[in-house]
Amino acid sequence: MVIYCVLSPVLVLLEEAIDATQYYRIVRSVSAFSNKEWNDLTEEEKIKMEKFYKFLEYRNDRRLQIMARESSIQLVYQNAIVLYQFRYPPVRELDFSSILQMISSLNFGQLTSAHTIWILQLTLQIISIGLSAYSTFNPIMEYTEFRTFKKHQKHVSIISYIVKAFQLLFHIIYASGVVYLSWVIKYVNYI
Repeated sequence: MVIYCVLSPVLVLLEEAIDATQYYRIVRSVSAFSNKEWNDLTEEEKIKMEKFYKFLEYRNDRRLQIMARESSIQLVYQNAIVLYQFRYPPVRELDFSSILQMISSLNFGQLTSAHTIWILQLTLQIISIGLSAYSTFNPIMEYTEFRTFKKHQKHVSIISYIVKAFQLLFHIIYASGVVYLSWVIKYVNYI
């Protein structure tokens, strides 16, 4: 585990360097004729352009999958934490005496109650959930757009967007519920 934690940043950096080198070479090979129309290109230039777009497709697919996977895990975990905190308010964390003393010296009045600070923290968590949801949905929708356009040469219909969004929402709600229930069962068994 320790070896993985130490080596993973190095491997990611190495992979990014290799990817950037390949990208630079491919972009350089097509930059001279990138402004030409498709019909004006020679066969060799067409092959280079196809190679360029296949590389872009591979690169975007890979990055979108990694990004969607990582942010969906984070989103599920954050949803479960917020649900748990709304259902079981953290009594131990409501002792904000050090924070309250620091803030009360600034004369903010009612904004310094423990309840207000807890709600503020939950609000920040909900904003974070919104950003994670955007990071989850956006790559998946882009991937859907790209695949549909590649396969059918037309844009994605609104119905396809709605169906995909409901699939994602159902998956996130289901996974968040499972994580939430595992937390509840874990802590209820201690009581």
